Amino acid sequence: MVTGIDFSTLTFGDALYLWLLIAPAVLLVLWIIQVARRRKDAKLYQAACYFWPVARSTILVEAVEAVYAAAGESGAQAGIGAPPLNTAPP
Repeated sequence: MVTGIDFSTLTFGDALYLWLLIAPAVLLVLWIIQVARRRKDAKLYQAACYFWPVARSTILVEAVEAVYAAAGESGAQAGIGAPPLNTAPP
């Protein structure tokens, strides 16, 4: 049964080439930073997409209603928006 690791027995075969491990270590750190930025960006994008259709459709409906109101029609007369709840669909 293993109860622990004896780090004093851990050695590197040829210490002359030990410095070559710096490049993979730097690449690993850069990759971790890139993953963290990507996750942050994905969360921000998801939050923006969640509210975007609601805000966009509200602005669009208000703009179209304003155009029809300027022409003298209400949104209900022009068929814009949801139909009244007490009528059956045609």
